Amino acid sequence: MSLKVLKLLAGAVGLLLLGVLSLFLWHLPKPKMPFQGKTAKAEQIHLSQGGQQLILEKKNAHWTAILAGGTPVKSDETKIQIFLDGLESVEVEEIISDRVDRYSDYQVDDASGTHIVLMGTNQHILSEGIFGKPAPDYFHLYFRYPDRPSVHLATGMLRAELGHVNLSEWRSRRIVDIADSQKIQAITIEAPGFKTKLVSLSSVAWTCNGQPADIAYVTILKEQIMRLAAQDFVDLKQYPELAREKLLFAHLDVQTGPETYHIYLGKPNSEKQTPVATNADDTMYWINQVQVNSLLKKPQDFYLKK
Repeated sequence: MSLKVLKLLAGAVGLLLLGVLSLFLWHLPKPKMPFQGKTAKAEQIHLSQGGQQLILEKKNAHWTAILAGGTPVKSDETKIQIFLDGLESVEVEEIISDRVDRYSDYQVDDASGTHIVLMGTNQHILSEGIFGKPAPDYFHLYFRYPDRPSVHLATGMLRAELGHVNLSEWRSRRIVDIADSQKIQAITIEAPGFKTKLVSLSSVAWTCNGQPADIAYVTILKEQIMRLAAQDFVDLKQYPELAREKLLFAHLDVQTGPETYHIYLGKPNSEKQTPVATNADDTMYWINQVQVNSLLKKPQDFYLKK
């Protein structure tokens, strides 16, 4: 037998073994709960839909969101935790179909499926799956492992809980990052026609422009500042005139020990939306008139009633 024939036989045997190994791996059982025990280890979440991808990344215990080619923005930590809790409980059930040509019917194809990948350190894939449309009972979703042809039923998450490749859906709407109201030591409010300066003397005593202040109203203001959340985000490409340095209508200075948060407010537009920015980052927000009124308090709002 010639050397050439031996080489051809060896190659054929190698291909056969590779095929047998692939077939073996193809039929290895997959976990019924593919994300269980993996979510706590996730350093990145890749969310893909219709050729678009959004990446959620954890850095120093905080999450950021980024679209391909974009700039990372602060993420909604509560939303991400709810999302991860949902993935943790996903359970894959019986096979519905093995037909690749029917992927689009179940929306588990690349065009319409929601492909979720959890990654650990060094870009190591912890788990992944493609979620499709709701089943007729709306309790189940269609689900597919990316490396398997079978379409399954799955429970544990609703389609709406999977989210979309939409940056504004995942970014944080919290405007001021203060977790403890007791850390606030002073608040200065400047708006047309008045200036209010609140200073803490102790945990139960404040002054307003040098006079004793009603602690109950100070506490309400502190809570309003901490809970201040955007109604939407300002697109500076659409509204370049609303850059932070141009928001001169009013401002608040919130002192928390060595740090001071500056909150800049512009004039409200025709729809009663007010642009807001802070010194913490470059994000621009819209808030409504009710929120503005809760912040721009005059000195007499805090003076003790005689």
